[in-house]
Amino acid sequence: AAAAEPSAGAEEAPSPGEPDEVFLCTICSDVLCSPRMLACGHSFCRACLQRWLQRKMCCPLCNGEVAIPPMRNVALEHIIEQLH
Repeated sequence: AAAAEPSAGAEEAPSPGEPDEVFLCTICSDVLCSPRMLACGHSFCRACLQRWLQRKMCCPLCNGEVAIPPMRNVALEHIIEQLH
């Protein structure tokens, strides 16, 4: 019998010891530090987002408009703290 191939688009599970993508800042590629969430729902490190917003007032991922100060993502921050 032929071995079943993984379905196209299936994501690989992170290796043990590697943080899940949801905990990573897409600006610096490190674990989120003091995560801030934009109205579009994307989260970034506070410092990374501050630097980004000095140049462009849009989300680094979806280019969504940033009209209000980014909110502290308390839930995500708490989960990250529990993992470390």
